[in-house]
Amino acid sequence: MAEETGSEPDEAPGVVIVGAHGGSGASTLAAMLPDPVYDVGPLMAPDGRVRGVHAHGRPIVLTSRNTVRSAEAASAAIKGLREQGLEAACLVVVADGVGSEPREARVRFRMLEGHTTVHRMSYLSLLRTSESVPPLEELPRKSQSEISQVLEIVQKA
Repeated sequence: MAEETGSEPDEAPGVVIVGAHGGSGASTLAAMLPDPVYDVGPLMAPDGRVRGVHAHGRPIVLTSRNTVRSAEAASAAIKGLREQGLEAACLVVVADGVGSEPREARVRFRMLEGHTTVHRMSYLSLLRTSESVPPLEELPRKSQSEISQVLEIVQKA
């Protein structure tokens, strides 16, 4: 049985952010996107149950870190959404640190490209030292561009 997650958003336009796992970057991405954004938390409950998502026709953005374990969680989350009759407009893979993505994770994310658009967000060291997410216009240009690309994907969904 699915457990409902997040508050019931109204029928207003917007985007629903769902984490493939805890610590996926969902809340940070939600803070970077323009309102209305509904961050419903991780899809998987701590006990392994899939939580119910009520998108009300809004596009769903699934988030994940860029590790092997995160790629496995993203795959399970895509399946969990499908079991609810939902599709992710895109999977945003948030870099977990500087350096390249592990090869095995890259391969697993590549396999998910057949199920949804996979978009990568670069590591932002300033998020590790800041107590809040800076406004979009204060982020580096590369980050601004990556957020704009997510918005373009969502608008096409």
